Amino acid sequence: GILTLCAAFVVQLSNSPRPALQKFFKFIPSVLLVYLIPALLVNIGFIDASQSRVYEFNVENLLPATLILLTLSLNLPALAKLGPKCILVFLA
Repeated sequence: GILTLCAAFVVQLSNSPRPALQKFFKFIPSVLLVYLIPALLVNIGFIDASQSRVYEFNVENLLPATLILLTLSLNLPALAKLGPKCILVFLA
């Protein structure tokens, strides 16, 4: 509910023709605001995070997928040039 409204609001603002908003979103990506606004709402107590299953869903589903995608985008030859210690730290 609230998270969807926050995301829709940020997307609507980022597509605004107003020059001030275009300049703002040129420096602050909308994805960052979609992440930060709900975090701010949780920290000020507007959203009760203990009743939400969003964290569990993210940890169980999105985090592994994100880590796999991040690993796929690695430049392996450049990583190999850093040496075996760096590779061991990466794999640990």
